[in-house]
Amino acid sequence: MDRRVMRTRRAIMEAYVALRRQKVSLTVALVADQADIGRGTFYLHFKDIQDLEDQVLREAADQVLQRLDQTPLTARGQATRDWVASLMLFLRDLAPQLGMLADTGQGLVLRKQVQAKLEKWLQPTGAVSLDTRGYAAAAIDVAISGLFGDAGTTDTATINAWLAGALDRAREGGTKA
Repeated sequence: MDRRVMRTRRAIMEAYVALRRQKVSLTVALVADQADIGRGTFYLHFKDIQDLEDQVLREAADQVLQRLDQTPLTARGQATRDWVASLMLFLRDLAPQLGMLADTGQGLVLRKQVQAKLEKWLQPTGAVSLDTRGYAAAAIDVAISGLFGDAGTTDTATINAWLAGALDRAREGGTKA
């Protein structure tokens, strides 16, 4: 795809996300104005506002899954904390899109896909002890909540530290206090 086409498409999508954050009633004219393009240009890229929203949400979900595939959790200790911190920074950049995604059918599908990936990393042998199951479930719940912005706190450092510890304990079979 031509760089100019990609740049215009990106500008339209970013304008849409910015306007959604402002909670205004969206129209093609408003999105086009925000993206500094004409309405005709909008229609070269998207059928309508719903098509644009679908594309924004699909792209956000694809980015999350691609990121998880590219950086699997394989180490313990400080490496786990670094992995969690890196993932949470990445997700923070996608927060507006993920917030929109949370209330859709695509959001439910993404939650299940992320959960399956985390479960696979936490239980590579398939053997699950009761202790491990508790840590794994708690870690997955926190990760999913953080992913969709419905964690009850804004203290990112605490969430990251707790999540990293829970992931390590789950992967070690729950033997670490």
